[in-house]
Amino acid sequence: MLPAVYFVWMYRSFSHLIFYVSFTATALLSFHYIINEQQNQTSLSPSTTFFQGRISTVPDINGQTLSFKFRLSKETVIVRYTTVSKEKKNELQQLKAGLSCRLNGELVKPETERNAGVFNYEHYLYQQRIHWILQASDISVEQCREDVRIKDAFSRWRDKGLRFIGEHVDQPAAGMMQALIYGERKYISEETLQHYQEGGVIHLLAISGLHVGFLAGMIFYVLIRLGVTRERATAFLLLILPFYAIIAGAAPSVIRAVMMTVLVLMVLFMKTAMTPHDAISLTFLLMLAADPYYIYHIGFQLSFVVSFFLIMSHRLIENTSASFWHQLLAASIVSQLSSLPLILYHFYQISLLSLPLNLLFIPLFSMVILPACLCILCLLMIVPFLGETLSFILNMLLDVSDRLVAFAVTFPYTRLIFGQPSLLVTISLYIGMLWLFAAWESNGKHRVWAGSCLVLLMLFQYYQFDMSAEGRVTVIDVGQGDSILIELPYRKGVYLVDTGGKVSFEKEPWQEKRHSFEVGKDVLLPFFYARGIRQIDKLFITHGDYDHAGAAETILNNVKVQELVIGKKDSLAELEKNLVEKSRSQGIDVILAEKGDMWREGNFSFYVLSPTGNEKSKNDQSLVLYTKLGGLTWLFTGDLELSGEEQLVKDFPALRADILKVGHHGSKTSSSSLFLDHIKPKAAIISVGKHNRYQHPHSSVIEEFEKRKILLFRTDEDGAVYFRFRQNKGTFHQQIP
Repeated sequence: MLPAVYFVWMYRSFSHLIFYVSFTATALLSFHYIINEQQNQTSLSPSTTFFQGRISTVPDINGQTLSFKFRLSKETVIVRYTTVSKEKKNELQQLKAGLSCRLNGELVKPETERNAGVFNYEHYLYQQRIHWILQASDISVEQCREDVRIKDAFSRWRDKGLRFIGEHVDQPAAGMMQALIYGERKYISEETLQHYQEGGVIHLLAISGLHVGFLAGMIFYVLIRLGVTRERATAFLLLILPFYAIIAGAAPSVIRAVMMTVLVLMVLFMKTAMTPHDAISLTFLLMLAADPYYIYHIGFQLSFVVSFFLIMSHRLIENTSASFWHQLLAASIVSQLSSLPLILYHFYQISLLSLPLNLLFIPLFSMVILPACLCILCLLMIVPFLGETLSFILNMLLDVSDRLVAFAVTFPYTRLIFGQPSLLVTISLYIGMLWLFAAWESNGKHRVWAGSCLVLLMLFQYYQFDMSAEGRVTVIDVGQGDSILIELPYRKGVYLVDTGGKVSFEKEPWQEKRHSFEVGKDVLLPFFYARGIRQIDKLFITHGDYDHAGAAETILNNVKVQELVIGKKDSLAELEKNLVEKSRSQGIDVILAEKGDMWREGNFSFYVLSPTGNEKSKNDQSLVLYTKLGGLTWLFTGDLELSGEEQLVKDFPALRADILKVGHHGSKTSSSSLFLDHIKPKAAIISVGKHNRYQHPHSSVIEEFEKRKILLFRTDEDGAVYFRFRQNKGTFHQQIP
């Protein structure tokens, strides 16, 4: 419907030539996309174990894990290999792009989206036409030989440049140089990246039109000073900029910046006329013609949307004032507003610090940090002493700037969490943006109406869950652990039962990863933000095992928690003690719950059935909750074992539960026949990790459920399991169909 309305508007607003060209380009690109979709299929059999191919990207060794793209005869796979020793890791450092190798291993499917709001790795690889991960059984450098091609040569140059910076420059300057010159952010500390993300200035660490324009300008100036004519200098730039796009990682934003710069240089070189609108439109069409999957890339989307709005608003920006700072403010406002709907769609939140920090950091990066990075690299190759001196100064500057961002993001109420908007809301926001900018530029009275509509849309998005009569129970897939989110209708209550958590073991330095996976940061927080959760009313920790409470500290640090609820017992586990201490230091109420406690929230009642405080087994000390949601009764059992189940049967002879959260991840020490026959569940949910080392759930437990024809959900097979309800009716859904 929307495309039809758009084309009708174009037909009535523009010349027929522009309309027909636009319509034809849209039709051709749509057809091109359909053809690519049909051809984007795997030809490999999952039973294949021997592979002959070529390493097509620079191998990356992160801790013990080696990974690279491996080009076979018909398609590309991702190779992963876990090194077993420091010596083996050093040997694999010799691997390079362009080596032809023979590998043995097993093909496995990429991980799909197991929770809403979390990165979808399967979709990410699909857009690169990659369908398999090859888990290599062994990799030997002796089984590889040189087969270098042009693209591999550029990859090697890029790798040499990254290594050169890493060997000659200290952190954090090294990571900043690698990001701004080569487009590689993985060497910047995880903490710094998080602070820049929260502050809304993460885009400054990516190569953009500003970077490419500055680099081209610097080279052009040097060539002119060396006596090269303008024509030859321009021709030289036209030759090297496409190569730089490859060396800089060839991300969509880099390609867009380079292509637009090349088009501008071609116009100057050939003395022809091309408007910025033509340049960005032609770049857009050429990139989608080269790869229609660019349309899904957030860098591509943000790069073109922000560039489009800046180009369309250039007169507005120039007419604001003759002052540089006023124009910078106007340009920053245009950039912030134009990127807002996409930021919400992909990241579910906005930072109020973004505008002031951008006003400070855009000049800092464009006038100081970026030129310094380029000068340091040049000086290190010509006059190493001066390069090292300048890098020392840059390190001091970056230390101050990083501390400033870290301090700024500690201010409360600077992040607004909206939840993920629908595609319709996102499009409506952009329609409102176009209306606002058009009215702003013409100084029309419609500015008030356009601005009001945008504010109303934003308020609707911000309060959408508070206005919804729908409630949810979500068993989040946190791997081998438990985490259950209960959302009452109209957001009258948000309760989190356990947080999951990955047990970390002490490792040697060579085994440490650059950025380690953490359940709270990588699973729970994105899920909460996608759901628009800004506050947790009650955080229940059923017991002190790490797989139930390991991510609780991350939640306490990033989400407002009203109450921490822990089961009563003789002595708290060490992890529980730490959480109690942290909660009290933050002014969070700490409740020790025991059998007989209950609370009400509107029409909903919640009951604590256990513990009594006298249990001996740590698992039997689990906090057990009982409630009724969506017309069904629910029993959440933590890691309750056989003796704990027997005590429940004894204490509550009339206890029945329609839905059972299976205890202890389906271990054979839980879910006894006595217990199942007593509570008579209609459905059960097992929170368990995929391919976990404990082999949960146990086959005997599965047989008990099947024998009683109890509907069974498992997070290892279904991903997150959620129950949506209104009043006394609800439906179960699985994240993985």
